Amino acid sequence: MSDITVLAVDDSPLILEMVKDYLGGGRFMVITARNGKEGLDILNQIKPEMIISDIVMPEMDGWAFCEAIRKNPDTTDIPFLFLTGEKDVPTRIRGLKIGADDYLTKPFSREELLERASKIADKVKSVRKDFRRRQAALSGHTSQLAMADLLQLLSLNGKTGVLCIDNGRTGKIYFRSGKIINATLESVSGLKALYRLLAWDEANFELEPLLEDEEEVEEKIHDATQSILMEGFTQIDEACHLKDKLPGEKELLQVALTASKAKDLGDAEKQVLKALGKGATLVSLLDRLSLTDLQIFEAVIALRSRGLIEAHEPVGAVTV
Repeated sequence: MSDITVLAVDDSPLILEMVKDYLGGGRFMVITARNGKEGLDILNQIKPEMIISDIVMPEMDGWAFCEAIRKNPDTTDIPFLFLTGEKDVPTRIRGLKIGADDYLTKPFSREELLERASKIADKVKSVRKDFRRRQAALSGHTSQLAMADLLQLLSLNGKTGVLCIDNGRTGKIYFRSGKIINATLESVSGLKALYRLLAWDEANFELEPLLEDEEEVEEKIHDATQSILMEGFTQIDEACHLKDKLPGEKELLQVALTASKAKDLGDAEKQVLKALGKGATLVSLLDRLSLTDLQIFEAVIALRSRGLIEAHEPVGAVTV
């Protein structure tokens, strides 16, 4: 008996027949559409456990189809596998960033497709089983359930609530129908706060219902969970590689006299110079500017390398 419904989307009748033939029977039931627009029409009627889609299609291509799915709270958690003739890395990265879970390059064999589809199906069933076990009291520690797995778990199961995270400081991540809509940590919010929370390896967490004053929380995050996680951990990794080039937390950063004549400055560099005023520490800059921490790190390093800002050891109290 089939327990996994698969929506296959491709403008090639031959590819659709191959997918139906390779996956048909057993645990999979395959329904088909000829382009993204037809696929969305089908999704208005049923919610499959998995979507397999081509990229190049008429009316609505695979990129637009995947983005539409990830933006819709009712479909954002459906695993998505791209079928494509593209082999280059940039194309794969683009798909993963907009929310695809995997790629399979044409031509493909029955064994390849069945293996990829089975892995995704097993992951979906495992996550849902784990969630049912935890949902009575979803709380724990990130040493037992990593932050990335926790966020995917909540997203996949369409949860609405606020995830409270505590490591001595308290951060919050807001979910609505499985979609991350905002995050807060002390004075910062949005993606900036979320990226900082992703770096917490040792923290307690608990999912709580939204309070009345939180139900209308501002939506500052709009991307799919998978895209957010990929970008967040990329930024965390890149920031770690820059730490040796940064000034100390207590050093006072000041604008050099030559800065007024500087040309070809990027937007982030201009914002940092303006925010420095009469001087500021790196820590205060991170909280003061809406730029991500990585953007500020890169701007500070670039400005120091050009001699446009200077770092001084604190003398007495430092005003920030």
